[in-house]
Amino acid sequence: QFLASHIPHTQILSTTSDQFTPRKDQCERILATILGESDPLYATALKNIGEVYDKKGEYVKALEYFHKCERIQATVLRESHPSYANTLNNIPRTIKESMSKHWIPYSQQHRISLRQ
Repeated sequence: QFLASHIPHTQILSTTSDQFTPRKDQCERILATILGESDPLYATALKNIGEVYDKKGEYVKALEYFHKCERIQATVLRESHPSYANTLNNIPRTIKESMSKHWIPYSQQHRISLRQ
């Protein structure tokens, strides 16, 4: 259980981009084999990978992992479970971060108004 819920975020974040993907893929394969792809701890590991992508500013990949996690949690956890609620909160927060870092500067640069 410790392995699945404590992927070393700091170690992964300190790796270069070319090191991150192979390590992430290896962790994902190992956990899927050990726990199974419908295990809540596997879902937690996917959420953690999404958080790493979020911190790296790779929002599309972060959302992909948050959605993978959400699908598993929706199946195996109650809707009132705190982990499921946390995952559901990550999705709009990541979308908001993405928009504020990409859309708003773009819209200001090109003088696009969000209001009609």
